[in-house]
Amino acid sequence: MSGLLERSKKDAGNAMNQPEEGKEEAMNSNQEEISSVQESSSESLQGLPMGLQIGGIVGLLLVAILLFYFKNVNYFLFAILLFGSWGAYAAGENMAGRLNGQKIGATLVVWILVAVGANGASFLIGTSKVTVGGVSIDGTNDALAVKLYGTSGTDFTVDVLFGGEERCSVTDAIAIDTKTVNLPLSDCFVDNSQNYLGENASFYTVRATSGENIDEWVVEPRLMNHQANAGLVKITEVMKSEDNGDDGLKQTNDAMTVELAVGIGDESVVNIYNNTGYFTARAPLTINTDYTLNIKILFGSNTAYSYSAINVNNGLSTGIVGDFSMGWVTLPGSSATSSDLTRNAFYQEDGCYTFEVTIVNEITGQTVVDDRSSLELFWEENDNRDDKKKPQPC
Repeated sequence: MSGLLERSKKDAGNAMNQPEEGKEEAMNSNQEEISSVQESSSESLQGLPMGLQIGGIVGLLLVAILLFYFKNVNYFLFAILLFGSWGAYAAGENMAGRLNGQKIGATLVVWILVAVGANGASFLIGTSKVTVGGVSIDGTNDALAVKLYGTSGTDFTVDVLFGGEERCSVTDAIAIDTKTVNLPLSDCFVDNSQNYLGENASFYTVRATSGENIDEWVVEPRLMNHQANAGLVKITEVMKSEDNGDDGLKQTNDAMTVELAVGIGDESVVNIYNNTGYFTARAPLTINTDYTLNIKILFGSNTAYSYSAINVNNGLSTGIVGDFSMGWVTLPGSSATSSDLTRNAFYQEDGCYTFEVTIVNEITGQTVVDDRSSLELFWEENDNRDDKKKPQPC
């Protein structure tokens, strides 16, 4: 009997010890897995500095190759790429514990020297051919600005052609790797590149010659519109309301606002208003150039009103607020505080009033007089009628 009791106690003890042994085995297994992950993570971190260093060096080589191959690049963009590659290399050195102030300066100098050397070598090793890099308008000097690229010291000649014929020319030499030359528009310009519809009608070509090498560039047509031939007017009548006692309010024609558009127009169009005086023609194609405007309002052959001369530089007028290169501009009124041209400032009597617009083109020196803006006004008759008559084309 006692033997059976001892065996039962022993079996119970073994049963209680089994979970503890399982726990120990599980804990040992988890510790092994954690150690394995830590070792793997440590190996990855140890490889990261070298990866950053290699990436930085590869980035530097790519920047140098691109600078050598393309020569004329966006230097701001390439500076970002250059310092980005250096930053990757420096980060790798820092993680490896090898970065100090001296090494920062030394590696940065190396990065810059490699990039500058690659770009400089591309011009020194390259051919002596001069290429056109761009054409723009120098509005300050009224000139065609031509940017050229080539090897330092290379002589070149730039010609501007219109219809295949040479119009102007300049000879110069490349400085370090580029040169911008100005050719006066007064020497180069013949006729507008676009018509009143904005369609390309003719082209100017810039030709750069260096030795036996020739490079050509077709000038963007909108840059070569410098002859204004149209100045058209539209008006808006301004009514004044007065108390007329028992008859209520009385409205009279008190003033008008005058708007002007200048540019390239269809000179064959004569009728520009409908039967109510509303402007229905195509507004002139706006141009960005220099001219002077002299505007008169004629009643018959007599001058009823004259505006002060308006000088326009690159489309922007001086003396009044307005940009003719953007479209319609409201002309000054008869007082400094209003854009309204009052009745007593110009009105003679009912009849035809003609807006004579004289355009003196600065580039070509040609003068154009446009007097197609002519309207018949009925302001005196309107004083005695409720249904006011609208302006009519003369």
